[in-house]
Formats: sequence, C-alpha cells, structure tokens
Amino acid sequence: MRTLAFTALLLIAGALGLAGCQRTNEAEFGQQVRAYLLEHPEVLEEAIRKLDQNRAAETAAVQTKAVSQARAALERDERDFVFGNPNGAVTVVEFFDYRCGYCKAVTPEVLDMVKRDGNIRFVLKEFPILPDRDTGTVGVSERAARVALAAKAEGKYIEVHRDLMAERALDDAAIERIIEKHGMDADKIAESAAAPAIDAQLTDTHALAQAVGVNGTPTFIVGGSVIPAADLDALRAAIQKARPKAA
Repeated sequence: MRTLAFTALLLIAGALGLAGCQRTNEAEFGQQVRAYLLEHPEVLEEAIRKLDQNRAAETAAVQTKAVSQARAALERDERDFVFGNPNGAVTVVEFFDYRCGYCKAVTPEVLDMVKRDGNIRFVLKEFPILPDRDTGTVGVSERAARVALAAKAEGKYIEVHRDLMAERALDDAAIERIIEKHGMDADKIAESAAAPAIDAQLTDTHALAQAVGVNGTPTFIVGGSVIPAADLDALRAAIQKARPKAA
C-alpha cells in the first residue's frame, strides 16, 4: 500500500510530467522529484499559491451557502435595530463591536452613505467579542452592547450607537456619560440591559455569527456577499450588485 507521502509525490510528479510508466522504486522516484524541485523551487511556490486559492474558494462557497440558509435570521430579526429605509430594496447587515477600532473608523461614513442613498435597510448586529486588556474576558464591549439595546426601547438607539462608536477608548465611565447625555435613567437602563431578552439576543447573534463564518469585526453581509474588515469599496460594490436591475 502506498504511503500518503508517496501519493503526494505522485500528484506533484504528475503535474511536473515526471510520473512515467517505468517507475519501480519509490526511493528513486522520490529522489527524481526532489532533484527537480530543488532546481525549480518556484514550482512549490506556485503549488502553494494554487492550494491557498482553492481553499479560499471552497471556504467562500461554504460561507455563501450558510449565509443563504440563514438569510432570514440575518436580515429580518425584529430585535435588531434597522437604520435607513426599513423598506429599502437592498439590505446590509453589519456585525460590530463597540471597541473595534476599524468599526469606529468606518461608522460615520457608512451611516452617512446609508442615509444619503435612501434605499438601503441597514441591520445592526451587536457582536461584542473583544476582551478587556486587564481581564482577558469580554466586558466593556458587552456592557456597551447591552446599553445600546436597552436604549433601543427608549427610542434612542442610533444616538447612543453613534456616541459609543465615537469614544476612542471606550470604558465604563464613557458608557455612563453617554447614558446621562441622552437623558436616560441609569437604573432603568441597567435593569433593561440585564434582562433575559438581551441575554438571548446576544447569544443568538453569536450563534448566528458562528453558523455563517463571521469571526471578526466589522463584517458586512449584502445578499450572499460577505465583506470582512473595513473594505468600503467592496461594500459599495456589493450594494450596487444587489440592487434590483431596472427593467
């Protein structure tokens, strides 16, 4: 029975045109392949690049299928805040963390783009994942997300969202200051933020993120397209692609 390594050599040799019919000795064959690769190391680079491309394509295909299957949960969860046009023809979903520097950097431009466009439903998914430096656990990010969701019931979500994103070094003191700024009762917000309904929403969002392969922030989803990181050009292209075609 051929070893796994020998099978790999056969595949490489086939690609290089070295797999002839007269081969009788695995060691000799391995030496031939080794000698060729030493003389042409660029072939290995090409093979590795091709392997990476194939793996990326396979991963993208799996993610696209997962996004398609979870589309209702991504786009139509009534617990999420929707900015822009609630009846917009294009739905954009963002997974974000209030302590994510990239999220903070793109938020003003993204919100402005959605507002100016007038035909985009922008769904905001609270996805606190960044650990606090001193404890190594997710603390401030989650507390900020809970406060934002509690503010939603007060009709002040987007204002609080903007301010939380605008804080360069978000901490508990800043969160309290934002609560006071918008005239909300701190005790009432604290009670709402700890409610089982918000526990469930955050748990569901994390499960959804795992199901569709979202593991970083910001991540935007437009239709079947997933745009990781703060690539606004890719986001604009995905929005344009998703627009209904004129008759």
